[in-house]
Amino acid sequence: MPGGGWATALPRWNYLGADTSKYQTYYTLKSSDVDKPWDYLVATCNALNSTPLAELPDILPRYLDIDRTLWHLASEIAFSDDDV
Repeated sequence: MPGGGWATALPRWNYLGADTSKYQTYYTLKSSDVDKPWDYLVATCNALNSTPLAELPDILPRYLDIDRTLWHLASEIAFSDDDV
């Protein structure tokens, strides 16, 4: 399956609306220690899609741990872990 095993061509981080069930087709929640983790995903997608680019450096850290995300992406690339 091309594209790292994704079953659909829908790009990630798209805001699909406030209904969290719409995201569960495209994302897999492996674990969580917070209440309503899907709400955090929705809020992050909304921020990424609705915040003007110039404001993202101030807004995005409210929703996403940038440093931790970059380390995760670097390790995914370095070790080619497609999570399949």
